[in-house]
Amino acid sequence: MSVKNDKQRDSLLDELVGHQLRCIQLELKKYFNEDFKDHNLTSIQIAVLLRLQEAGQISQGSLGADISVDPTILIRPLKDLEKAGFITRIRNPNDLRVQTIQLTGKGKQKANKVKTLILNADKKLTSNLSSKERSTLLEVLHKIRNK
Repeated sequence: MSVKNDKQRDSLLDELVGHQLRCIQLELKKYFNEDFKDHNLTSIQIAVLLRLQEAGQISQGSLGADISVDPTILIRPLKDLEKAGFITRIRNPNDLRVQTIQLTGKGKQKANKVKTLILNADKKLTSNLSSKERSTLLEVLHKIRNK
């Protein structure tokens, strides 16, 4: 993806934040496809592994909120992660509607590998930014996301 400087911006699309985010997402997908091809994981499953690595254990509802995925959309990815032996789901004895999810030993190992790969992909994506620019970008993106 070639990035135009301020003098080269001549298209409406070049001035649209949404279009630029889409282009960046496509670039990230390229890194994702290269780096994760041997891991057989979706982006949602990767987010689940990383969030569980941070949280230890968490309810399915809280997990969905934390990774910005509707809990009903999580059903299939969680089943697949459980089938692969990466997570366990435990029903809350006080409320059978609530399931707590946690990583297994195998899941912890996979989460460590995934974390390394995702940090490398992020580093590639932002390699032309200074640390201050990267921090500013994250600050602005958080502000847009949490409006």
